[in-house]
Amino acid sequence: MPKVVAMLHVVQDGKMVMTDRIVVPAGGVTVLKPGGCHIMLFNMPKDLKAGDAFTLYITFARSGERQIPVKVVAK
Repeated sequence: MPKVVAMLHVVQDGKMVMTDRIVVPAGGVTVLKPGGCHIMLFNMPKDLKAGDAFTLYITFARSGERQIPVKVVAK
């Protein structure tokens, strides 16, 4: 099975571009959403269906790795 790959994307000048970091302001919030800042996952298992869940590991510059529960939803 291929390894799942995550890429960070932001929108600049109306275009999606890959980035190596997404800034979360101290004490603030950064919203991840389609058409804006988002994490794009590639090589996901084809048999995932609505209701399935998995853990996404995100590494923050200052606070280190965090485990984020993700639930698959229908389009």
